[in-house]
Amino acid sequence: MKGIILAFTDKGRNLAKEIETALNKSNSLVELLPKEGQRKKLEEAFSKQDIIIFVGAAGICSRFIAPLLRSKDEDPAVIVIDELGRYVIPVLSGHIGGGNDFAVKLAELIGAIPIITTATDINGVFAIDTWAVAQNMKVANIEKIKEVSARLLKGEKIAILSEYSWSGNPPTGIEMFHANKEEPVLDDVACRFRAGAYISIHNTGDVWEHTLRLVPRILTVGIGCRRGRTLDEIKAVLFEALNSIQVDALSIKQLASIDLKKDETGIIELAKELNVPFKIATSRQLLDVEGDFTSSSFVQGVTGVDNVCERSAIKFAQNGQLILRKFAKNGVTIAICQDEYNIEFN
Repeated sequence: MKGIILAFTDKGRNLAKEIETALNKSNSLVELLPKEGQRKKLEEAFSKQDIIIFVGAAGICSRFIAPLLRSKDEDPAVIVIDELGRYVIPVLSGHIGGGNDFAVKLAELIGAIPIITTATDINGVFAIDTWAVAQNMKVANIEKIKEVSARLLKGEKIAILSEYSWSGNPPTGIEMFHANKEEPVLDDVACRFRAGAYISIHNTGDVWEHTLRLVPRILTVGIGCRRGRTLDEIKAVLFEALNSIQVDALSIKQLASIDLKKDETGIIELAKELNVPFKIATSRQLLDVEGDFTSSSFVQGVTGVDNVCERSAIKFAQNGQLILRKFAKNGVTIAICQDEYNIEFN
């Protein structure tokens, strides 16, 4: 976890130093900003953080962050702590950003009281966005979260149409359905949904209009390309490959290739645009990957391994299977491996 701490008084900065030390002992990378120029440094670092902690008044926090806000699925979690360390209050990204959970842990760490204000939490209702993050899912249409939460808060039921298996007992208000289950109310939406791409969450009754889409991030994309292919060239082939098997780009969790491509600008820029890591392996590591691959003597001569995209996709996937073998066009090769995936309810 990466974060910054802002504090404005002597008492506040003493507490902030204690928090900084404690958090960094738990493999976090948290930095207390110098007292001077905190606002400017916050502006520069805001979008790059997982967590931002203000030790001081909530009003100061509000004025500092207001011009920087973008959306609830992009903004970092923001937490306010009074300078005496009595209360810990998440004020932004409590669910998707993990602010609520972190506030509870931070309060326990410093002996404070967590003040949670989100309606689902204080009413003991299932928070679909918090659960989605825990299940490694991406919310495709963020605006639908409030609609689903509102219905749960009213005591209404929500149906989840899942193309993946699940374990545990769904919470109150949630009814689970397999995508291929013959439920009359789901017939319309089931015929529209494609296998292997996402989970649909919707309301029984007006199914299509009120559908919230959650996308499991379970795809590893292996990429090979000729030297110098641009971002646009690689991206065009990638999206054509995704469309060929009807899977959503939101389900990509990482890109992978051979170490000869570690400085390939087009792939690096694509990873940044998709906000996913770019993993690399040596030719020896790729040769050690077991399986039946689409071999190329040309690729073997250049890289020392008969196939880059398929082998690298499998190398970094988790018990995955290739759902797209080598897809080649315009000097770019794409292969896609899907992780084994299961939904859990605790």
